[in-house]
Amino acid sequence: PAQFGILFHRSLKNSRSAIITPLNLVKSAAIGVIAGLLWFQLDNTERTVMDRSSYFFFTMTYWVFDSMFGALMAFPSERTVILKERASGAYRLSAYFMAKTMSEAPTRVLLPLFYMTISFWMSGINPRFLIFISSTFCCLLSVLAGEAIGLLIGASMYDFQRALTVMTVFSLALMLLGGFFVDNVPAFISWAKFLSPFKYAYDASQ
Repeated sequence: PAQFGILFHRSLKNSRSAIITPLNLVKSAAIGVIAGLLWFQLDNTERTVMDRSSYFFFTMTYWVFDSMFGALMAFPSERTVILKERASGAYRLSAYFMAKTMSEAPTRVLLPLFYMTISFWMSGINPRFLIFISSTFCCLLSVLAGEAIGLLIGASMYDFQRALTVMTVFSLALMLLGGFFVDNVPAFISWAKFLSPFKYAYDASQ
């Protein structure tokens, strides 16, 4: 518990200063406004069904990518320090993992929440507040899933360029399996769609 508390406080301080920056807040607000303008006050008719689907898929895709690549770059930058501290027996690896995961989760979800608050109501997706809460919750869960994938690949590979290449190929493959671009996935590869966080986020938001 003592190790976790110290590591949690340190990681929370680092992640807060790295993620919750004025530039990132402006970026989230700007993308929210752009999305809100492009899908501005959609009519509740059959003609706009695909527009609503494309809004949700864009939202889930952007924030999953953002969390994936953000998490990918987080671990390699700390690897040298972690290896030195682990070599001296400063803390257990499980304590670092839990502290890192739990400290970054609140900061990771704040920016998507900011975006959703702006774009959802500008787009007029649904006037019911419960639908907004449900859609935002799906988005935030997909962000945490994307972060987990990014941390996994970032921690598995020492070479950053190789990790970046693997992440690019893997994330694009998962996006294509998300259900928006390809409806009829060939049977021999259809099992792979269940690995995609895009699929679960997109299906849940429909």
